[in-house]
Amino acid sequence: MRHALWALVIVTVISSATQAPAQNWKEHHPDGGGYVVEMPGEPKVTWQNVPTKIGDIKTYIAVVDGAIAFVTMYSRYPEQFLGAQSTDTLFEGARNGAVANVKGTLRSEKNVTISNFPGRELMIDAPSGRLMMMRFFLRGNALIQALVGGPAGIESNADARRFLDSLRSTADK
Repeated sequence: MRHALWALVIVTVISSATQAPAQNWKEHHPDGGGYVVEMPGEPKVTWQNVPTKIGDIKTYIAVVDGAIAFVTMYSRYPEQFLGAQSTDTLFEGARNGAVANVKGTLRSEKNVTISNFPGRELMIDAPSGRLMMMRFFLRGNALIQALVGGPAGIESNADARRFLDSLRSTADK
């Protein structure tokens, strides 16, 4: 599942923005997403049709940008595409696409469970001393993601952890 959509968030996630987001944490419930994540401000929301090898995939993207960028997104894939591959194969493709699109190096990867759904957590060292951390999980045919990017050291940033740790499903399988 090597996505073109990773390229959409790369500039935001590894940019060198200078303003910190307002610290007005609240839960963000994307319409139709089936998940919730806490965000440190009001996100800018867009829908984009992302070209992939299986055709255009409509993708929801919400961003709170600042010295640290907080991004959540979800995409729904055709059932027949997902049924033809194992979850591990899908996650490996997502990981490889993320690393390639930031022209980075995978620092760490671990399997996680998010609301009883299989997922992954990645840390990717990006150029210019930037770091991208992400969690993603598959719920039905939806790939749900939370990404945070900023300067080296964000791996110990309380806001980055709060954001990633807050990602959860709002529905059962």
